Amino acid sequence: MFELRRPDPGKQYEYVEGQLTKLQKTQRPGHITVHDYKKGKKVDVLKWRREWKTEGPARDKERARRGMPQKLPSSERVKYDEIMTPLRAKYGIPTAPAMPVIALDLPIDCLDSDEEPDEISPHERFKLFHRFMENAQKTQKSRAAKVHWSGTGNTTTAHWSGSGS
Repeated sequence: MFELRRPDPGKQYEYVEGQLTKLQKTQRPGHITVHDYKKGKKVDVLKWRREWKTEGPARDKERARRGMPQKLPSSERVKYDEIMTPLRAKYGIPTAPAMPVIALDLPIDCLDSDEEPDEISPHERFKLFHRFMENAQKTQKSRAAKVHWSGTGNTTTAHWSGSGS
């Protein structure tokens, strides 16, 4: 696996294993992402730091030998964009919808009834929906109040009061 050179992200940022990372004064090695470093065990962190003492200079030496800086020179930016733009469109993450859509399985009487006018404001519709949901929750609470739980250890038993429902 290899990493593509990327355009310079600015003075306060760099790419670490393909992820844009804000530069800060830390002891995190340059080949470990911030997420991995935070989640790493103390033993792993110390191992990564030892690895970076040889890996960092080896990477710099190889870049110098090949004459390729870590960041893409600004003179190559146009060519980079010409190549990457169609590839991002083809293989990138699709754009998200403008507004999230959440499907709710609601009873039809919550959304439309003979009692409400044909044209109702969103505010009024919200109030009707809210009132409907409050009634539904009260009904659930009253049903739950009829159940008496008892149990010791690993067993729990529900005792229903009232008629057979």
